[in-house]
Amino acid sequence: MDDQKLMDYFKFDEADLQANRFGKLSEKQTKNFTKTQTNDRKFYFRFGWVLTVMALGTVVLFLLITGFNFSLSAAHLVQAVLFGVFFLLFLWGAITAFSTGFKNTVDVSNDKVKEVEGPINIVKTESSGAHNRTIVMHELHIKGKEFYVDEDAANIVMQGDTYIIYHYEDGPIDKILSLELVSKAK
Repeated sequence: MDDQKLMDYFKFDEADLQANRFGKLSEKQTKNFTKTQTNDRKFYFRFGWVLTVMALGTVVLFLLITGFNFSLSAAHLVQAVLFGVFFLLFLWGAITAFSTGFKNTVDVSNDKVKEVEGPINIVKTESSGAHNRTIVMHELHIKGKEFYVDEDAANIVMQGDTYIIYHYEDGPIDKILSLELVSKAK
């Protein structure tokens, strides 16, 4: 396997690989992760505030429509349920906004790079989606870890070859940072 094809496909260079071997992110990887996570944080912060404002606006509208009169008629019962739903929406929005905090940047410079070594196996998985659509995904398996890849990965890394994969936990899915061939399958 040509190392350059591996680097091009998984988007890393020799400096990234060297840093990852020592359990660290390279300078370029640190900048990329910081930018991505900072943008995610800003999105969720804004999303939380939009939900909060929508919920508060709905509550105010509800109070204006009912004239602050809370009788037990069926119409008012429906309004009370809607009030409860929008109150929960308000809580969700506020929690989302405040859980991201007011700090808009994320520091990933001290985050550890993990590694796993072993023979790889690329598996095609299918699941049913909405409207009876089939969703096809490809997973690279190595020593109990799974990484999502596209179908072209099978043309880059060979089934059964032993690799060291350097990866980073980025939410629920680990991201491959770099990898290197240890030995070919026999």
